Amino acid sequence: MKQRKPLLEKLDLMEEPKPRQSLVEMFANRRVIVENHRGVMDYCKDHIRVRAIGGSICIQGEGLLIRKMCNQQLVITGSIASIQWDRGN
Repeated sequence: MKQRKPLLEKLDLMEEPKPRQSLVEMFANRRVIVENHRGVMDYCKDHIRVRAIGGSICIQGEGLLIRKMCNQQLVITGSIASIQWDRGN
């Protein structure tokens, strides 16, 4: 009997994030939204390091600004050059 793959695998779509799992969304190179963060570790105009579950997320660019910060969501704007995940930091 032939085994069928789940529809998500066939379509190669992203699964919904699990509860307590960090999620990063980038809109062009002008805005990043980090959900389920654990606070800001380092903040200046050219990089922002965010504590996440299981590590940290470093956003690098120019003119970076935290537009919104609450328990669940962090919104960063500016000219974003890169996003890096550092496991265990």
